[in-house]
Parts: sequence; structure tokens; C-alpha cells
Amino acid sequence: MIKYLNYLVASLLVATPLSASAWQSVREGDRVTVFSQTQEGSALQVFRAETEVDAPPAQALALIKDTAACVDWMHTCKSPKLIREVSAEERFTYMEIDLPWPVKDRALTMHATVSPVEGGGVLVSLLNKSAAELAPADAANLPRKSSAVPVESALGFFKLVPLPGDRCRVVYQLQLNPGGGLPAGVVNSRIEDNVFNTLKNMQTAVLNARYRG
Repeated sequence: MIKYLNYLVASLLVATPLSASAWQSVREGDRVTVFSQTQEGSALQVFRAETEVDAPPAQALALIKDTAACVDWMHTCKSPKLIREVSAEERFTYMEIDLPWPVKDRALTMHATVSPVEGGGVLVSLLNKSAAELAPADAANLPRKSSAVPVESALGFFKLVPLPGDRCRVVYQLQLNPGGGLPAGVVNSRIEDNVFNTLKNMQTAVLNARYRG
């Protein structure tokens, strides 16, 4: 399963001219640059944001793995929950995407794996799983009273690349289909805001003393 997940994420890391357009810069500010890519046969875009933070990869990874802290830096994240920690390199988590009324919030159950990448970096691969795809014990651990609608699909990653001076470059990529017939333009705008604000917030959140060392 981990090898399959890393294969899916690797396909996102490499542009595929036959099925996708080139990356286009769509937003820049607050030390964050956002790119988008149009996928053939879909009006929904893939978004990639990049920034640099004043912390090494291990410190940034500690923040990412702190499920409860999701609300402090991941844009529109609410109700985070650790479903199961399989190992230091694999876990299942739950979160909801806070959307404005009258649109219903969306629910994400993410299978996250951590693997090393060339040059001393780290790749955190993210793949949404439906309740039917989870082990029965994991599915039973999902929130029961939530009115959030499960997303149709989500795939992404955080890539942490070491830089001189105990710093790192962070790449956050997200491909998400919330389902529910929402207009593609609205979805694309929301995802662009998500990746931009998430990395903007990460610049400060990663400096918390509990993630050092």
C-alpha cells in the first residue's frame, strides 16, 4: 500500500505533457508562490505552493504530524482527529474542510506516509480514503455526529527539502474533488486559497518550541 501511495504521489511530482498543461504561476506574496496545472478532461486544477521556512525538515515534519495542531495552520481545517498511527511513517487522520454556508463542510480521511527523498529531504504522501476502504476498526473510529460530506477524491503531498542554515523549502501540492456539483471555478479558487494560506501560516507555526529537536 505504501509503495502504491508513493507511486501515485510521484506521478504528481512529474509533469505529464500528454495529460496535463505546464505549471503556471497564479499567485505570489508573503514568501509563498502558488502554481496551477490544468488536467486534461477536467475543469478542476492541481495546485502547488512553495515557500521557505526557518526550520529544518525534521521540525517541519513534526508540525505536519501534530494532528491536533491542524487548526492552527492548515487553512479551513477543523475537527482534526488521529484515527490510527500505524508507525512513525504511516498514519490515518480525519479532518473537515470548513466551507461557508450554505455549502456543507467536507470531510477528509487521509492515509499519510512518510518517506525519505534524495538530498536528505522528506516526502509526506497524502491520499484520501473512503470509509469503505478503511479497516473496520478504523472506520468505527470516525466521528459519528458530523454533518460534513465526504470528499469525492483527494491526493497530495508535502515535500521538505533541506536548505543551508537549518532551513527548508516546503512544497505543498493538492488535487481535490469535493463532489456535490460545486462549480469548478469556486473549487479552484478555494484550493488556491488553501495551499497559499496553509504555507503562509506554516512559516510561523513551525517555529513553536515543541517542534524543535
